[in-house]
Amino acid sequence: MGSTTDRIKLRHLRTVLTVAGCGSVTVAAQRLFVSQAAVSKTIAEAEAALGTQLFERSGRAIVPTEAGLRFVRAGRRIAAEMDMLSEDIGLLASGGQGLLRIGLQAISAQDLLVKAIAQLKERYPETVIQLRDGLLPGLLLDLRAGSLDLVMGRMVPALLAPDLVGGPVALSEHYRVVASPGHPILSQPDLQWADLLAYSWCLPLKETPIRRHFDAFMTQQSLSQPVRSIETNSIQTQLRLMEAMPLVALAARDMARQWAARGWVGLTPLIMLPQPDPIGIIWPAKVAPAPLARFFRDRLLALAKGESAVPDAWPPALTDPADETAGD
Repeated sequence: MGSTTDRIKLRHLRTVLTVAGCGSVTVAAQRLFVSQAAVSKTIAEAEAALGTQLFERSGRAIVPTEAGLRFVRAGRRIAAEMDMLSEDIGLLASGGQGLLRIGLQAISAQDLLVKAIAQLKERYPETVIQLRDGLLPGLLLDLRAGSLDLVMGRMVPALLAPDLVGGPVALSEHYRVVASPGHPILSQPDLQWADLLAYSWCLPLKETPIRRHFDAFMTQQSLSQPVRSIETNSIQTQLRLMEAMPLVALAARDMARQWAARGWVGLTPLIMLPQPDPIGIIWPAKVAPAPLARFFRDRLLALAKGESAVPDAWPPALTDPADETAGD
């Protein structure tokens, strides 16, 4: 005699799930386009294979027993996996033809983003990928409206709740104060934050999380905001401006190092502590991602787990990075 898993067929799963969903053999038969007797027989077969009762009467309705509830939970997972398998096979058969639309607010995890895109294109070469830069609130609106499949940005709880969820891919970096090559602050001894207010800045737009964090940071230091500033969210524009005129700016620490190595900026010793919210990949909570979006999301999260100290749970305990800035 075969095992229980050998004797339970997909038709048993489909029938039990349908009956559990509508609470009636009659209605289930109508939805499955079979007779009531066929539904009752299929349920009896499943109960015989499992050796336990799956349903009991509650007034006019029939409801799952405790064993039935467990069967239904497992059945829904299996049904969802079968649907995903069917979609994945369809994608492979078509060479991955399709469109993946990703909104980008964050720049701190660009390496992971590029690697995940490369892996997706290797498996599904016909996929068209659209990357749209924008401010986080606007990108999340587009995600909710269905005009984006995923958003990569800062996981700010107040902006996500209650209908969006996400997985962290990078802990927030410390931000370094950088300046145009040859800027006078680069040779100023014992540089302090207050000294920077005398110079022109290139800052992120006020609507962005990093700008709000900067403003709060300056307030905590009992300092006013820079009066002379140019505001942009474009990294390319920021670099071009810093090339054309003497400016002070912020850059994520690793990015600041890369820019300095290329001679694009000079580094100051001033560090702004990281924001509390991580960079993550965000998707709708109640809508299953399409196969391409699911593949990209899962690859990005796997890469993040393999290459960084991203925690499974958020928030983690953050330590003060003061002692690692001395040699930075």
